[in-house]
Amino acid sequence: MTTAITDARTLRGTSTVTARIAVQHAHGAEDLALCLQVRIAVFVDEQGFPLAIENDELDATCHHILAYVPKPSAVTATLALSGSPEPALAPSAATAPVTPAIAPASPPDNASFEQAPASSQATETDRQRPQIKQPVGTLRMFECAPGVGKIGRVAVLPSHRSLGVGRLLMDAAHQVAADELGWHKAVVHSQHDKAGFYAKLGYTSPDPTVYMEEDYPHITMELALTRAKTKTDTAL
Repeated sequence: MTTAITDARTLRGTSTVTARIAVQHAHGAEDLALCLQVRIAVFVDEQGFPLAIENDELDATCHHILAYVPKPSAVTATLALSGSPEPALAPSAATAPVTPAIAPASPPDNASFEQAPASSQATETDRQRPQIKQPVGTLRMFECAPGVGKIGRVAVLPSHRSLGVGRLLMDAAHQVAADELGWHKAVVHSQHDKAGFYAKLGYTSPDPTVYMEEDYPHITMELALTRAKTKTDTAL
């Protein structure tokens, strides 16, 4: 996939915070270092998981998805001129995922997220301009069984939660898994208190058993993946 760029908005007090968010299938040591930067901030510094288990042997073979703010674009706050702040975007499982315009047992998601609106301002110039990446979210995935991808290490920095970054990461992971890797199902070992986030994305739990993983309650959830239709498919 090529990089998807979208504008995300959320309500912070009396201000509306807007951020230009890019999501990509990460490649190379530099991108992996940015992914680890986010994971350490969330899982080690914030949630208290041991640093020794965060960067494991799976990282070298996993597919990583990276969300970042392309610099010099920055998060900006603008006061609502009417005196009434814009309403926060409401989460909805039925909301259509952001399709990259084409724009991985582990501690998984760390927050509940809202859907971000598709950007109408991401131009070809935006994509071609040299950029510095400010990482804000990440996940990784690997094939745990034939055609089945396990998604984990889903993390978003506190500064960028409620901007829909979690959904953007998952949407990108589903697209890469189905369209590029040919996987037909995704599974997650969700922290029990974060299961609602995955449920909004269509994940279900065939076995509702709650188990301990890394001293934290988890539940297994899964989602059937569908390959995006191409022009060739449509013509058949």
